[in-house]
Amino acid sequence: LLTNEDPKSIIVWSVLTGKVLFTYSDKYPIYDISWSLDGNKLFAYTQEDTIHAWSVDTWKEFITLPQMASSDPWSPDFTRAISVDKTTNQTTATVNIYDLESGKHVTSINAEKATGNLNWIPNSHLFQVSLNYEDHYEYPVYDAFDGKLIKELERLSTSLQSDRNRFFVIPCSKFDNKKCMQSTTLLVDIFSPTHAVTLSETLIDTPFVSWSKKGDRFLSVGESGDINIWDATSGTILTTLRIPQRSGTMLSMYETGNSTHLVETTFQKAFWSPDDTFIATLDCYVSPNPGQACNSGAIRGWNSATGTEIFSVPGQEFAWSSTGDRILVSDDKIIKQWYI
Repeated sequence: LLTNEDPKSIIVWSVLTGKVLFTYSDKYPIYDISWSLDGNKLFAYTQEDTIHAWSVDTWKEFITLPQMASSDPWSPDFTRAISVDKTTNQTTATVNIYDLESGKHVTSINAEKATGNLNWIPNSHLFQVSLNYEDHYEYPVYDAFDGKLIKELERLSTSLQSDRNRFFVIPCSKFDNKKCMQSTTLLVDIFSPTHAVTLSETLIDTPFVSWSKKGDRFLSVGESGDINIWDATSGTILTTLRIPQRSGTMLSMYETGNSTHLVETTFQKAFWSPDDTFIATLDCYVSPNPGQACNSGAIRGWNSATGTEIFSVPGQEFAWSSTGDRILVSDDKIIKQWYI
């Protein structure tokens, strides 16, 4: 068990005996503390941009890496660490890669036009560098083991939810004032990047993606606000979930009284049932009046194979049961349980 009495200290306790096993105090606040995946090492990252690492067997510090100028300095598998050294004119950065077992320097990468922003790719030892050019951005991905560029993963979209080893890559072919105007979307396995699946439509303006539990399908919000269900193998749309526009009465923020408008409905959330048979969505009614907030409308259930709506109940939040045969719906006042 790990606790801290103040931002500059670490205390490790035995949960069996309740005794203190290890303490550490630093001159600077400790920003991040993490156990290694096997639980045999403890890592700390301080305000001084220094990584400290201890072995659980002896509690001796076996690594001290200074000048780790990165908000996320170690890889998800705790095998590599990264630092970024920027030039005086801030146009070029040197990315230094270190081995977290030995603390030795592995290799360096010179990144022209680098902003200094680095992102680790989840479930991997790959990382992404942000490059800022006059008319566009680029996001090359490197392997932290040898520093080699993974060309097939350029323009990787880490904002969209990944599925284990598969990620969405959005290479842009046309820019306008650094905004991508024409692009495709690739679904890439990081362990086999040359065998990418090209999606039939781009996901560049997609707010979110949700994967099925089996990983054979995923859903995305289309540009029209509809939800598309995709086949992950072929990259094609299988079916679309669509809410029809409807007339409704809502209170205007800038007018007195109620007025009737054609109400636009959009999806806010969407989640698969545990067995992937159904999809539950939360939609809201958008007022045509400027500044009017999005009003929660309904929790809807859909057949994921056909895209057919099977139920609709008022609500603002929902949660599936572990078996997928029931759903909890809250309207901010009361929680009801519904059987599917």
